[in-house]
Amino acid sequence: MQHQDIDHEISRLTKASSARAKNKDFNGAITEFDKALLLMSQSGLFYGRKYVKAIPYFQKAGRYSELEEYCDRVLIPLVEKNIEDVFYDKPVVTKEFFLVGVLVNIYDKLQLCAKRERVEGDFEKYGKRLDSLMAEQNTLRVNSERESLRLEYNDLAKFLGELKDNYENWPKTLRERFKEFS
Repeated sequence: MQHQDIDHEISRLTKASSARAKNKDFNGAITEFDKALLLMSQSGLFYGRKYVKAIPYFQKAGRYSELEEYCDRVLIPLVEKNIEDVFYDKPVVTKEFFLVGVLVNIYDKLQLCAKRERVEGDFEKYGKRLDSLMAEQNTLRVNSERESLRLEYNDLAKFLGELKDNYENWPKTLRERFKEFS
């Protein structure tokens, strides 16, 4: 299956999952989405927010008790693998940023399901985890942007020389962008 074909199949399965959920066949929706999940792990694309699609289906299917284990044993490992496969050439901090972004979405959905099920302990637990992840995400965003800027600077410095030593060789726009390195 070519890259493009696999992504079309993921789209088809995701739509089939949504159609089953719309018809209140939540177990069928979960089954369809699990097929899409397996293909997502083989695709060269990052599916970000799509990973959390089935979480509410568990709750609506009366399978709330399975949710946390599903996320821990199935969903999160697949997301981690996908991030490693897709962002293999990116700095660790960037990979962590993308992972935490998906974890924020996962715990947001878990908290919503706990609220619907009126499981106060889980609601609070997921809320605390969500708050922690959101703070971590903000820190990682800054660190990831800084690391990307540093890598970009290093690539340019190979051709133009260090900014502090070759200030006049650098175009004005680049001098401004990388002024922290001078």
